[in-house]
Amino acid sequence: IAAPVMAELADDGISGKSPGLISATNDPDHYLVANTGDYDRGLSTLTVERDDQSRITAARLRAIEMAQPGEAVRSDRLDIQRTQSAVLVEVDGVEGATEYAIVADDNYHFNDPYWREMYAAPSFLYLDPYGPPTAVGGSASAKKVNVGGKLGIVRDPFGTPQYLGATLPLAGYGIENLALSENGTVLIGQLKGGYATVEQETAYPSKNVAWDVGELIHAAVIQPDNERLVNHFSLPVGAEQEIAWPTGAAIFTPVGTGFDPEPVYTWLQGRMGDVIEVNLPWLIADALAREKLGMFTAEDLPESEMTDMQRQNDLYDLASVTKMTAGLPAWMKLYDEGKVNPDEKVSAYYPEWRNRIFHRSNKSDITVRELLAHQSGLIPFLPFWKETLKKGKITAAWYAFEADRKHPLQVAKGLYLENKFPDRVFKIIRKSRLKSRGSYVYSDLPFVLTPKITGTISGKPYLAQLDSNFYKPLGAYRITYNPLVKFSENEIIPTELDNYYREQQLLGTVHDESSAVLGGISGNAGLFASANDLAKLLQMYLQMGNYGGEQYLKASTLKEFSRVQFPQNNNRRGMGFDKPLLNNSGLSEKEAYPIKAASPESFGHSGYTGTFVWVDPKYGLVYIFLSNRVFPTRENNRISELNVRTEIQRIIYKNCGIN
Repeated sequence: IAAPVMAELADDGISGKSPGLISATNDPDHYLVANTGDYDRGLSTLTVERDDQSRITAARLRAIEMAQPGEAVRSDRLDIQRTQSAVLVEVDGVEGATEYAIVADDNYHFNDPYWREMYAAPSFLYLDPYGPPTAVGGSASAKKVNVGGKLGIVRDPFGTPQYLGATLPLAGYGIENLALSENGTVLIGQLKGGYATVEQETAYPSKNVAWDVGELIHAAVIQPDNERLVNHFSLPVGAEQEIAWPTGAAIFTPVGTGFDPEPVYTWLQGRMGDVIEVNLPWLIADALAREKLGMFTAEDLPESEMTDMQRQNDLYDLASVTKMTAGLPAWMKLYDEGKVNPDEKVSAYYPEWRNRIFHRSNKSDITVRELLAHQSGLIPFLPFWKETLKKGKITAAWYAFEADRKHPLQVAKGLYLENKFPDRVFKIIRKSRLKSRGSYVYSDLPFVLTPKITGTISGKPYLAQLDSNFYKPLGAYRITYNPLVKFSENEIIPTELDNYYREQQLLGTVHDESSAVLGGISGNAGLFASANDLAKLLQMYLQMGNYGGEQYLKASTLKEFSRVQFPQNNNRRGMGFDKPLLNNSGLSEKEAYPIKAASPESFGHSGYTGTFVWVDPKYGLVYIFLSNRVFPTRENNRISELNVRTEIQRIIYKNCGIN
């Protein structure tokens, strides 16, 4: 592989932040780059240079300013605030074909100073000594302008760029995921619904829209110079239309897939166990090549047509698998370093649980081992999020629509919770009743507390512990909390259409409500991961703490935490790990858990969103199943009713000759 070519950045010294989508053009040396972090200059052109053998030797990034002069702001805000995507079109004119870039503005209205001023509280001055006070500044003096998502047009982006202006700013919407039809005449994209005002309680619905490219460019070009960048340009009737989207398809699916050809379906038959012995993408491609394209084998397909079939890096909400892959590693590392004794009282490490005169606690003598093995008596869960609602609705008493110092905890898109609420969560847990100490009762609460407790013991923030001790050295960069900070929505699988708390489609923010009120960072849920990077962590578990020649945890630590802790109480659990039933080998296949063939040394965990992982050191197996069974609703429970996860596991064991 040739050495990478470092692109020369824009000469303004500040452009090129947060590149998101890179769009190809008909010229293999010209690309459009959308930089969401470049306010008013988020579109860049990327031009590559090649040698006589077509190898890339250099690349240059040039930023294009798409700002509106302050004196031109009258009724419309026409700057392209957050460039999410862009496409290049060619339009014939009197002087020949001219290139135009069409740019999507995924507008964050709360980042616009004009919008903020429209909702800022005014001051009241007594200008008339005998009259009432007069409102001055803030909303009383603000210029009322249209702020929102829009399409911007740039003429000759690779030559002498000129920003021609934009369509009407749509309050409460951002525009995303632009795509062109093959002939370049139709543009499709998405209006991402949000909130237009601070008083709005429900987000606008997202929509898919089509635009006539010719009419769009024509409207921009013919606009009089005295109106350009002062008023938006208007489209004729019919040039912009909402389009239907396939039933059941996620609204956040990139709408460009609407231009894809009709899907081709194929089927394979034979021993199901073969799936563990073959390259499944190649197998599907082979079937397509033979049955649909008239080829003899998939080897006749261009390599580029096969790579699109692989989706190993999609990020899934792991739900309770987080316990085993985030909360538990934090505990195991502290045990590994001699900083935690499982038989010590939790209150020795977490003063909040100590029983004092004016600080009552019924949990002062619970041990760490009891806590992690779900034998402490803590009740299964507590609906913390309901504490923030009034008559079932979100209120300004706890929430804001944009993050600030007081409201840093993101519970969903455009919804932020007050920073004091986590302390309320911990207090509610301390005061909660105990159910039946000494008996196995599965509970989320031990791992809700895990970041707080492990952070106190280590003196290091919870996320810093995980990143520095595990995820980064493992090269598992696609294991993360709050994935929207690092990844685009297109890389994240959606979960539920939440109609009872957050009132929106959840995508990239945690599904679990207890984790959500902690800003998405909890030991019980909140972790997102790809199958590929999750396998690195689980392979380290399988190899008793070793991976790539590095020892991340002692073998004795893995063995201690993964063994059954209280078999005398009919509790199958390890510390944090789920285990097979105690008499598993003596049960029928239907009664066994997870499957009869799983060894007593094996361990794993399941998750509410439809995830499941299992590690079997005896047989050298790691099994990862990721899904979003709660999409679009948690009422869909067929994955459990049909035992899909464990049936696949059973077939894998069977075809490995394990009975």
